[in-house]
Amino acid sequence: MGSAVTALNRYTKTIVEFKYKRRNIAKSLMMERQLMEQQLMEQDRMWDTYRTAEANGHKPATGTTAGGPGAQGEAYC
Repeated sequence: MGSAVTALNRYTKTIVEFKYKRRNIAKSLMMERQLMEQQLMEQDRMWDTYRTAEANGHKPATGTTAGGPGAQGEAYC
């Protein structure tokens, strides 16, 4: 009789552990998916800005400053 109780306890413990692990894996996968979706939305927004600027005849910024002090050898006053 004691071995039956021990077997049932081990079985219950195993089931509880699997449910806990499954829940944690599902949470981590959901968070990873949300992060990927957020990154894709950000990339889409950047490309939309780039395409809109090109369509309007503007050259998108490249991170350099054009026409700043000393751009053509002129002194900044």
